[in-house]
Parts: sequence; structure tokens; C-alpha cells
Amino acid sequence: MTNSGLRTVDYETGWSNRVDVAARRAVMTGLTQVTAKINENNAEKLGTDMFEVSWHSGARPSHQVWQGRWYKSSELESVCGLGSVTGLCGANCYHSYYPVIPDISVPTYTEEELTEMNRQENIPIDYNGKQYTKYEALQRQRQLETRMRAERQKIKLLQEGGADETDIILARAKYRGTSQEYTSFSKTMDLPQQRQRVAIDGLENIGVGKWKIPVEKSSESGIIGITKNAVGQSVIIVKKTKIKANPNSITQVVNKKGGIDRNYYDNDGNQIKQISNNAHGHKAESNLGKHGEHAHDYICDENGKLQHREARELTDNERTENSDIL
Repeated sequence: MTNSGLRTVDYETGWSNRVDVAARRAVMTGLTQVTAKINENNAEKLGTDMFEVSWHSGARPSHQVWQGRWYKSSELESVCGLGSVTGLCGANCYHSYYPVIPDISVPTYTEEELTEMNRQENIPIDYNGKQYTKYEALQRQRQLETRMRAERQKIKLLQEGGADETDIILARAKYRGTSQEYTSFSKTMDLPQQRQRVAIDGLENIGVGKWKIPVEKSSESGIIGITKNAVGQSVIIVKKTKIKANPNSITQVVNKKGGIDRNYYDNDGNQIKQISNNAHGHKAESNLGKHGEHAHDYICDENGKLQHREARELTDNERTENSDIL
């Protein structure tokens, strides 16, 4: 489908997905539903109307409440939502159900075990100042994988279209930055990396290539080069700080006082934060950190104008990420 130019699948609800995401969901959901029908046939042969629903880590909150328990066939619909898009065996549901025989079969989990497992699932873990449950962490992991596939596709299109070398290098830098965030996030959340979900595009090592910006191009783009911070994230060295830049990028500039400023940008390319390794000669900021290092958070006012808040101390994560310049 992608060879024909189709990039997304749009649904009547207004939801839109990339083709690879929609295709994988359709295949996996179809496989789950076929398995369910086989198990219903097995139940009929066994003469039972009782089923056990599987339990798995990272289940969405609405599915946590019924997973791992026994139900009659009618309850699979009334309690678990079997047959609905958002219920048991619906879109993106990884649960299945198996026939069991009362007074003979033994439940896989006791109520106490289910309660404790679900409690553990909902213990939040902090990453860069935001807390994630297991389900939320898995959703974030899927989002990063989708973003990486999109970025790899962009590199391919830029190369095939004969784009400027600087644009290709920056696209690679963006992809490498997302890849590094994926690794860091997965380790913090104690989740296995599923790189096969990214490599399924068949583009192999398309993110590998030149990183040095040609001298003649740096003067045109304002880009001097590319480096990495202490945790391996790509940082674009620029001549001047701008309030708009590549989405989800980090830029670095030498400020007027000789210190280093690092600027962070959101999904829309808007500046959201600046980290400085010095006080800029300001008395108030000189009281922060060990050497005046500090952070500014940026927000847009009602007129859409970017405003920065008062300087604050760096978080532990920010110190770790930027320890190479502190």
C-alpha cells in the first residue's frame, strides 16, 4: 500500500493511523478473534459454558478489572465486552479466553494474586519528571516506535528526492535522538526493547550516515555541527537560539557570557525549556546550583507569545543528561 502513495488509514471516528500501524492492528486483532472461535468450539466439545480470561502485564485499565478470572459465556459479553471494539478480543486487545470445567479445572490465579499483580501494574515510575504506570509506559513505547518508523521513512524520501545534504543529516539526527530516547525510556521502565517493530519497515540501517555538517552549508542554516549529551541524545550546535526548531530536538549555543545554553523543543517545534551551565552574570541565578546552572521553562501566553518562567534548579534527570556541560 505504501508503494502506491498511501500513508495513513482514516477511520469514521476521525482517528487516523499510519498504514503500518493500522495493518498490524488488523492482523493481530484478526488472529486473536480466530483463536477465540477455536476455543469456543473446544468448549462446546467439552460440554462447558465456563471460560477463563487470560491475564497479561500492561493491560489497559478498563481490561484490568476483568482479566484473569472465570466467566460464563454470557458474562464474556456483559462483563468483558466481548464483541465490542473496545472489549475482550477487540482492537489491540491481547487477551484470550479458554474453556474450563468447574470442579475439575483450577484457576490460574487466586483473587489475592490478581489483586497484587494489578497493584504492581499501577505503581508509577518517574521518567523526566513524568510518572507512568505499566500500561502508560507501554503506550509511550509504542508511540516512540511509530515515530521512529515515520522518521526512517522521511530519511528515505529525502534521499530518493535528492534533498539537501543538511536536511538529510538533520533527519538522521532526529531519528537517532528518538532512538536514544526509546532506549533510555525502556531501561527506566524496565521494558524489553522491541526493535523488530521498527525494523519491520525493511529500511535496515537507513539512520546511519554522515553527521558532519558541510562548512559551506553551516553558514546558510545556522547549524555548526552535531554533538551528544551525557546520555547519548543528539544535540544540534547552532549559532543562535530560536523559539522554533525541529520537533523534539535539542539545540546548543554559546551565550554572550561564554557559557552554554541547551534548548529543548516539543512535538510542534516550540521551545519549552532552556538549560544553562552558568548564571549569565545575573545575581539571582548565581544562587542556583553549584555554579549558577539553572533551567527556564517556556510557555505561550494568551497572545501566543513565548514567555519564560523564573529560573529554577535542575532536576536530577536534567543534571544527568547535561553533566557533560555542567
